[in-house]
Amino acid sequence: MELFGRLIRIARERGIELHVAILPVHAVQLETIRAAGLWNVFEQWKRDLVRVADLESGTDEIPVWDFTGYGAYTCERIPPEGGLQRMRYYREASHFTVELGEQVLRRMLSDTNEDVGFGVRLTAKSLGAHLQRTRANRAVWLRENPGETAWVRELAQGAGHAPSPRTARQSGVVQR
Repeated sequence: MELFGRLIRIARERGIELHVAILPVHAVQLETIRAAGLWNVFEQWKRDLVRVADLESGTDEIPVWDFTGYGAYTCERIPPEGGLQRMRYYREASHFTVELGEQVLRRMLSDTNEDVGFGVRLTAKSLGAHLQRTRANRAVWLRENPGETAWVRELAQGAGHAPSPRTARQSGVVQR
């Protein structure tokens, strides 16, 4: 976070308008974070970004946007392996298409504060509710995508990254 604070100070000194974005990844990628037992670290990182942005921004507010989560864009159906169908918004779990990138920019740079279900501006005040909403949306995604969650769990276990039962409970990994 020290480097992030330094980046903000340099931008302010040079008159650069700064916008911070936590870019979208597919829900499967989020599940790998959780399966590795790092979900609490991921949430704390978001809290730290907001805290440092608030601390270093001075009189100029620095918007911090979160495009991760479990929504229409990030929960796009993964086509069957070996088929010809491609995903519309992702090349693979952590690299999105130009089309989704344009959605991110439109959302961040628009003058409206309309809730379009994609991209949430994080503040110290809104962050807790946003994290809770993400957890609730995840529960829905888990119910609707048992195959993907089992696949991520198998990958994590095969790579030796399966969390202990205690860590799994703390980070919300579903054990079967």
